[in-house]
Amino acid sequence: SEEYSERTKLNIIDSDGTLVLLPYPSNNAMGGTLMTIQYALEQQRPYLTLNIQLVQNYDANTSVVHWIHANNIKNLNIAGPRESQWPG
Repeated sequence: SEEYSERTKLNIIDSDGTLVLLPYPSNNAMGGTLMTIQYALEQQRPYLTLNIQLVQNYDANTSVVHWIHANNIKNLNIAGPRESQWPG
């Protein structure tokens, strides 16, 4: 679909879980990122939010790995803001 909302919903449905990267410093989801969380909740699919700045942090990465194993995630959807919205 050309509609990003439909693609977002299908990505949620077709995956086992979604890792949502949130922008620093606001740490707030908005636009398509917020829609992703809302769809995950509606579909009762596991999701985990992570501040983009923490991606290189060992403890954060360990938490993500534990979350993936705990939820038996084989097909991971990764979501977050566009570069044009949050440069860097």
